[in-house]
Amino acid sequence: MTPPLIVALYRVRSLRRVIMILGACLISLGVILTALATNNGLVAIYLSIAGIGHCMLTLSLTLALDQLASNQNFNLLYGVGMSGFGLGMVLLPILADVLGQVYGWRGGVLILGGLMANLVPLAMTIQVEPASGQDRTTGRSANIDTFEESGPSEERFCNDRPTEEEDTTLLSLESSPGTSSYQPEHQLLDDDPSMESTAVDKILKESQEQDASSRSILDSIRDSIRRSDFYRDPIFNVMFVSTFIYGVLYCGWHAFLVPHAILRGYSIRATILMTLFASVGNFLGRLLAGALSDRLANPILLFLVAALVNAFAILCDAFIHHYYVMLVTACVSALSIAGMSVLGPLAVRKRASPANFDVAYAVNDQFFGLGTFLGGYLSGLIAGMFSSYNATFKFLAAVDILVFSLMLPVLLIKKPVNV
Repeated sequence: MTPPLIVALYRVRSLRRVIMILGACLISLGVILTALATNNGLVAIYLSIAGIGHCMLTLSLTLALDQLASNQNFNLLYGVGMSGFGLGMVLLPILADVLGQVYGWRGGVLILGGLMANLVPLAMTIQVEPASGQDRTTGRSANIDTFEESGPSEERFCNDRPTEEEDTTLLSLESSPGTSSYQPEHQLLDDDPSMESTAVDKILKESQEQDASSRSILDSIRDSIRRSDFYRDPIFNVMFVSTFIYGVLYCGWHAFLVPHAILRGYSIRATILMTLFASVGNFLGRLLAGALSDRLANPILLFLVAALVNAFAILCDAFIHHYYVMLVTACVSALSIAGMSVLGPLAVRKRASPANFDVAYAVNDQFFGLGTFLGGYLSGLIAGMFSSYNATFKFLAAVDILVFSLMLPVLLIKKPVNV
């Protein structure tokens, strides 16, 4: 439940930069601690710390981009920002191999953690003050509207001033010696017994108001649920199920691409070359997805095309055992899967209400994380059952078809007008 919590904290204006910087620190800290781990349990805990930091940084940066960028440029900038995954995909195996031979795996991971510390000064340079300025502008406009509705202050002051005749009456009352208006409270109660019943009625009225306020809180919660996109646009929830299934595909393909090549007998150098082709496809897929979305076609339509292309490429890789075929299919699959990783959130942004995009994006990221958690386990389980990664890739092709089937109704059923 990390993404919804991060979004809730990000709505506090003073915590926005703190979340970014803390997320960058946790990524580096988790990798550095992994180099010092003494058992598998600690490795899992330390990598979870890095994962929490990655979630904090990714969510906060996306929401900051949504606030700073215009609607016309958001898709392109989001695709450019996500395109760095391709470079890391090819550099990580090379650095891990070189540093591992020189310093051992602990020294190599420690150096990689130090390199990731560069995220901290980069996160510190990001300013989200325009969002604060926008809030202040909204506040100023609200004050102006209130001013216009209530009228100028001088006019209200002139209208509220007592007349000359009322001034004379007030002065005469104040100058009269026997007309003091102050009397003790107990004396008033003794002189007027009706005041006691008035006090009892006041207490009863306050208790009724408290009951009404508690009921109003429940009513407001119920109304907020009914006004949400999740309730008014039921097909919106299908997108999150599709994101969950896509997370299975994403993790399974990335986790077992290299073992799949090594099990086929390809050398380390040949496998690194394959990851280079895949990284090129990854870079181009994310960049093209952001550039073409809403310019060439709807992001959902592009998502469906990428899903079909990826299913065909994975099946070719599973049935055709040839190195050069695997080079091409790795590049095509990386391009398609990377494009889908950008087009999915863009489709959520297009479908969601502008005021609720942060919540929808957090829920989408939550489902994606659950899918990746399950994807690695299922892919490894199938590979172990059949003693071959070909079965895993056939399973991933079936998962891809399921993703396509779930996203197709989102394209066909239009968003309700009142949402």
